[in-house]
Amino acid sequence: MADLVRNTHALGICALLFAAVATALRRERGWWGPAILLAGMAAVIATDASWIVHDQVRAMLIGDDIYESHYAIQIAITGTAALLLAACAAAVIRARRGPQRWAWLGTVALLALFAVQAISVHGVDAVLGRALGPVMVVGWLWAIGAAFVALAAIMPQRGG
Repeated sequence: MADLVRNTHALGICALLFAAVATALRRERGWWGPAILLAGMAAVIATDASWIVHDQVRAMLIGDDIYESHYAIQIAITGTAALLLAACAAAVIRARRGPQRWAWLGTVALLALFAVQAISVHGVDAVLGRALGPVMVVGWLWAIGAAFVALAAIMPQRGG
C-alpha cells in the first residue's frame, strides 16, 4: 500500500509541476494563475495537507455522531462543490478565450477534484483510492487533468 501511495503522489506531483511550468512559460497575462494554483496543488500532495482536512471532517462527523448518516452530508457537500465549480467555470468561460480558457477550466476541474477528495468521507474515497495498476485512480485523474492544462498551454493563441 505504501508503494501505491508513493507512486500516486509522485505521478501527481510531477504531472502538476509539469503543467505549472508549461503555463508559466507562456509569460502572458492570465497564465500565472493556473501556474500558481497547479504548483500549490503539487505542494498539497507533497505535504499531505489534503488529508488534514479529510481527517478533520471525518473526526467532526464521528464526534457529532453523524458519520453513519454521512450519505446525505456527502450529497450536500458534493452538490455545493458542484455549484461552486459551475460558477467558477462560468466565470472562466466569460473572462478567458482560446487556450487560456481551456487551461483555466482544467485547473478549476483539478481544484474541484482536490476539494472532493479532501472532504469526501466514504464512497468517493473507495473509488479515488482504488488501485489502477501501480497508481490510484486519483493519481491518474491528476495526471490527465495536468496533461489537459499543459496541452492548452502549448497551443498557439489564435484571434479572439
